[in-house]
Amino acid sequence: MFVPKNLIFHLTQRLKKNKLIAAISPKVMFADDPKTIWFGGTKIGYNLKLQRECSNHICKKKDSIKFKGLIKTDAVVGCASMMRSKFLKKTGLSDPDFFYGEEDIELSHRFKKTGGRLVVDLNRKIYHSVSYTVNHNWAKTIYYNYKYRLLLIKKIGSVSDKFFGYSIFTIKLILMIFLSFRKKYSSRIIQIFYAGLHFVQKKYGSFDRKKYELVDNFFSKINKKSSIKDIISFLNNEKKI
Repeated sequence: MFVPKNLIFHLTQRLKKNKLIAAISPKVMFADDPKTIWFGGTKIGYNLKLQRECSNHICKKKDSIKFKGLIKTDAVVGCASMMRSKFLKKTGLSDPDFFYGEEDIELSHRFKKTGGRLVVDLNRKIYHSVSYTVNHNWAKTIYYNYKYRLLLIKKIGSVSDKFFGYSIFTIKLILMIFLSFRKKYSSRIIQIFYAGLHFVQKKYGSFDRKKYELVDNFFSKINKKSSIKDIISFLNNEKKI
């Protein structure tokens, strides 16, 4: 994270002026593309059902004067947020079942249960080296994203969220198998399969902390150009995780 001068001061002032705010995030920009917004708030909506990232309409848009002011959000972002300690004492800290992604959505969900207001200050910016911690291992990121979105559904989803979310995950995997002659789909099969398998086996949180290097090495051999032939060869030669 690259933190502009006086950012913490300005966010603190927001908290001092409005005691109803439980947690606040600034607008988060891409560090390698500082004019483009990475995070400007979250709307969960149907995203749990559709197995999609929870974000709002300004994500990945160029910053402009219309993206200003204080807005409500369904979640603050884990990489850049300030939270009132009195709310944290009620909610507890981040759930250790999470490892990479979605933990901020789950924690924010608990914040909202306490009656706290979650906001984003679009007047303030911070710059984020997105996915730097996973070393640009594309396949591993896909694996984490799918697995922890499944876990998020389990933690905060309604009955209908779970029914549709789990069903859509299964349908996506089946479609990718049928369309595996195209690299766009064959290159994702292994990640999505293991995401679902490990979710069912409860291999998340502590598993990923202990097995990080094993998972990293396993998925490092898969890329966006991996064909179904490459995947079959990969499965025959690699030890399973």
